[in-house]
Amino acid sequence: MPEYNEDQIKMALTAAKDLAAAKEARSQDSPLGQAQISESSEIQANRRRVENMLASFFTKAGFEVDKFDELLAQNQSALRRIGEERKAEAVKRSASRKETLHYAVKTRQKAIEHLVDITPPESPAGATAEFYELLDLPYSIWPTPGLFFDAHYEPVNTWGKIQLDSAKANGYEELSFYFPWANPRDAYAVIDVDAYLVLNGYCQVYSGGGMLPGDRRSRLSVIPRLKLWENTLTLVPPSALELVDENQNGVYLQVDTGGLWESGVVEKEEVYRGYDLRRTLFLVPPRQPVVFEVGLQITYETTETDIGRVFHVDFASGDFEVLCPGVLIKIVS
Repeated sequence: MPEYNEDQIKMALTAAKDLAAAKEARSQDSPLGQAQISESSEIQANRRRVENMLASFFTKAGFEVDKFDELLAQNQSALRRIGEERKAEAVKRSASRKETLHYAVKTRQKAIEHLVDITPPESPAGATAEFYELLDLPYSIWPTPGLFFDAHYEPVNTWGKIQLDSAKANGYEELSFYFPWANPRDAYAVIDVDAYLVLNGYCQVYSGGGMLPGDRRSRLSVIPRLKLWENTLTLVPPSALELVDENQNGVYLQVDTGGLWESGVVEKEEVYRGYDLRRTLFLVPPRQPVVFEVGLQITYETTETDIGRVFHVDFASGDFEVLCPGVLIKIVS
């Protein structure tokens, strides 16, 4: 493919993502969206007034509210300790799980290399024979600012280590591996794209509980996904068109302790598996560059912003990692 520097690619993709974010923001600024936000705020204010009335009633009736709060705080401390113990156990298992996952990647890689070896690296225009091309090293790895980040580049063994700790009401983070490619022909090419992402990590969500009914909910989603970007490097000013967003279920955790006399809860999930992200019959114009973005999307939201850390996502401790062995392109015609 033609030579492009990292700054060109990054500038084009950043411009495209900013445009997508602006479109989403405009849709949220609609009158209907504003009405929903206003209604939610009104409901929350009413709920707080009811909670204050009930707390006053229980206090006058002789209920030891302070004692309950003390027990609740002790329970919350115990839950956080349990969460740390669970994570420590997962970290101990991370090395053996990494070994198993890497063995699976090597086995898969041998089959892919055989496919690539028996097909030519380029077919003349008009040829109909299928052949394969392997992109085994990303051009770049980009994390969003809210993540702790470390990375290692190596063919078939490129990984990123990320960690998130948050007590914010909501957030969005992502880690992305970018693989540029260009159609080598003077004719249109139809391709199938097969990207592989391997996760070895630990996720946790916490809810504090409470004496009275209330809105105490937290939700975390970790999604492996494949995006294809077209026109990334050929337009001036730099721009890009997001054509495909292929997602798979990774981790989904949700807790709700909004009932009466609810103690806190901590939910966790260990994830150690590979995800095969595919897109078939994608049409690429002659000599046109595209960018394959393979990555991990993290979204979270909570109504509990006064209890400290609610969300913990760890793909960094021990042998935890997000591994991206590469992208296999099958040129169909």
